[in-house]
Formats: sequence, C-alpha cells, structure tokens
Amino acid sequence: CEAGDHIVSSRTIYGGTYAFLKNFAPRMNIKTSFVDIKKLDEVEAAITKNTKVLYCESVSNPLLEVADINGLANLAKKYNLKLVVDNTFSPLSISPAKLGA
Repeated sequence: CEAGDHIVSSRTIYGGTYAFLKNFAPRMNIKTSFVDIKKLDEVEAAITKNTKVLYCESVSNPLLEVADINGLANLAKKYNLKLVVDNTFSPLSISPAKLGA
C-alpha cells in the first residue's frame, strides 16, 4: 500500500495487527475499514476506489470466526484487490492459496 490507499480488514484480528492498522497505518495516510468479515455484503460495501487490500485471518484470533476465503477471493478478483490471509491458527487444515487467496 501507499499513501492514500485503503484496506478493508476483519474487525476480529490479532491485537498487534489491529493496533498497526488502526494507529500506525494512518500515519502513512493509509486508511482501514474494519468490518464483519463473515458478511460479504458488508465487505463489498466497504470497498472504495482507493481500496487495495482485503485482510483477514482464516480463523480469527481471539474469537475463532471463520472467514469465507473463497467468497473473499471472488470479491478481490471482482475489484482487482489483493486478498491477504493470515493463516497462523490453521496452517495444517486450511490452505488459503487453494481457496483463491
């Protein structure tokens, strides 16, 4: 991302990542919208002309919400975005790349 870009992120992510996106990215003029990643209509509604990245965790920390990676990948393709998936919690059971990320 660059200054002026936008990220759509899950609202339930690791605290350090949340702090970075909420407190440090704005210093570089990068804005983040935090959404319920399980609701694809909410994710799509948050996308702007400046959005470059959809960000989620395959299984969120700490709430263990499961992202619809395939659905998010379809949105990313539709809007020419990068889908970034943190797969820390489930590296042996979920393969985001096989689901389109």
